[in-house]
Amino acid sequence: MTIKVKNIDQLVFILLVPILLTDMLNGFMFENNISTFFSIGQFYKIIIICLCSLRIISYPQYFRVIFWAFCVLMVPSIIKIIQGLISIDRIVYDMIKTIKFLILPITFFYFRIVFTTTNNKVLPYFVFWIKISFFILAFNLISKLVGFGYPMYRVENIGSRGYFIAGNEISALLLVLSGFLGYYSLIIKRSLRGFLIYAIVSFCLGLLISSKTGIAGVILVFLMIFLTSDFFSIKEKKQRKVLFLFTSIFTILVSIAIYFIQKSSIIERYSYYWKKLDVYTFILSSRNTYFKEMLVIYNENYDLIDCLFGVGASRYETLGGRYVEIDFLDVFFIYGISGIVLLSLYVGYMLVNLAKIRNEVSHPFSKLSMIMIFLLLILSCLSGHILNSGIAGIFIGFVFSLMYVEVK
Repeated sequence: MTIKVKNIDQLVFILLVPILLTDMLNGFMFENNISTFFSIGQFYKIIIICLCSLRIISYPQYFRVIFWAFCVLMVPSIIKIIQGLISIDRIVYDMIKTIKFLILPITFFYFRIVFTTTNNKVLPYFVFWIKISFFILAFNLISKLVGFGYPMYRVENIGSRGYFIAGNEISALLLVLSGFLGYYSLIIKRSLRGFLIYAIVSFCLGLLISSKTGIAGVILVFLMIFLTSDFFSIKEKKQRKVLFLFTSIFTILVSIAIYFIQKSSIIERYSYYWKKLDVYTFILSSRNTYFKEMLVIYNENYDLIDCLFGVGASRYETLGGRYVEIDFLDVFFIYGISGIVLLSLYVGYMLVNLAKIRNEVSHPFSKLSMIMIFLLLILSCLSGHILNSGIAGIFIGFVFSLMYVEVK
């Protein structure tokens, strides 16, 4: 059994390393109207999720949670098929959407098991995986500068998303990858130089994305990492030098960002929406108007059972025509109160476990998990496809589970 478990972990790692390359291929095929029943990225991730689930089976306390959560989340789709509101062939589509929603808890439990059963011997391999993924992401975004890839906003050809499809997910992916590498450099390896290099590169990548989340998120995540370091406990003379260096670089980066925004089409886009819309609509990129439209549909079409269990992904898309793109609201409209309860229990479970170990020296990554949970929860309240991200989901589950890495 031990050999089989080891083989599963090795296979999962091998599949994780090139995972973003499959998303690149997926985006290339999508943009060139090359369609398949399963997208390459979906099929590839389903294999990884199945392997992770196979590993979790030997831990019934985790597997039962995943199994019953899947059953509950599939209830609305089954009900709508029985009612004749969606065709039976849509069940596969809804299952894929549900699996995307469960990517976070599945990978969270999987990586927790790996970290607590291998004495952290595998951590260097995962660091390698994150570095490779960061390089692939950077290559994707930079490729737009030489005529490859696709813009973040098609109007006026603003920003870059490389060959990835979903813009919001790219920003979340950048925050997770850069946050881990920045934290690992400064807190674990005690390398201020490495921390600053990742901060500068990540900030430039955020500018290339040209989204509010990509730019502001990178600044915030590196600032929070710096504030959680032992900077305030070092000698005063060295403290002044570090503070001067950090403040200087921070000021330079902000100045570059302001100059970049002023000289690019981004300022025109932001100015247009700032003048045309109120401040909330500007910050939420019109998602509040989508919510108001969906609220009308909700009041007219949802009954008590729909309120409790939702209507499923297919029916939701038929009714609304689009997602609100605020995670908690989309979860409510798709999976009802039951979906919100499951999501709240998952977040609560992480926070309770984090509260027990966040100040323990033996858990050096607990502060990173805390930062990421805090930032990504805020981000999920402002945008969509974060907590159910196909591109970033596995990485988010990984960084959340890092709280269980223990140094003895």
